[in-house]
Amino acid sequence: MRTLVIDIGGNTAKYSLGDVNAKQRTGTKFTPELLRTYSDYDQVAIGYPGVVVDNKIIAEPNNLGTGWVGFDFEKHFGAPVRIVNDAVMQALGAYNGGRMLFLGFGTGLGACVIDKGKITPLELGFDALVGIEVRSKSGKKEWQWMSALVANMLIDCYKPDYCVLGGGNARHLGSVNDLCVLGGNEDAIVGGLRMWDKA
Repeated sequence: MRTLVIDIGGNTAKYSLGDVNAKQRTGTKFTPELLRTYSDYDQVAIGYPGVVVDNKIIAEPNNLGTGWVGFDFEKHFGAPVRIVNDAVMQALGAYNGGRMLFLGFGTGLGACVIDKGKITPLELGFDALVGIEVRSKSGKKEWQWMSALVANMLIDCYKPDYCVLGGGNARHLGSVNDLCVLGGNEDAIVGGLRMWDKA
């Protein structure tokens, strides 16, 4: 079965289908109708930058256009579709057993805990402290300091075996905590494939 994986972010949507890897600009006017379709796939996995419950988007995104709630993705793609929060999809790809805290530093802060395979998405509301706009306005050093403070607070709170720092801005964080490892955008692709893995 061929899986089309789509990782939607505030600035770009990333697509993966076998040897096809592509990007598309998103932004405040980007709506679900603009998502690209490709040929020769059997199923679709989508990471969405907002709240998803039971394969349904229940809140419009902060950094994209509207029309996501109630959109018929299966009709648009002509195939079965599974949707999770984008941080959950990347975390699923990075997961290596035990209790993991995932923190995705992208346009905002996405987070989840995976404990022995059980996924708990976290809506933490820290975007105003560590989001990309803060980095632009306050400067890299202040952003790094605040991001490390938030990360360490969450590590103290959730007591993970390890913490994966993902998202497009994670590489700018510097040293955070000995429990932290750097994830990568490729984790989202692995996570999308794992969403359809029956094992």
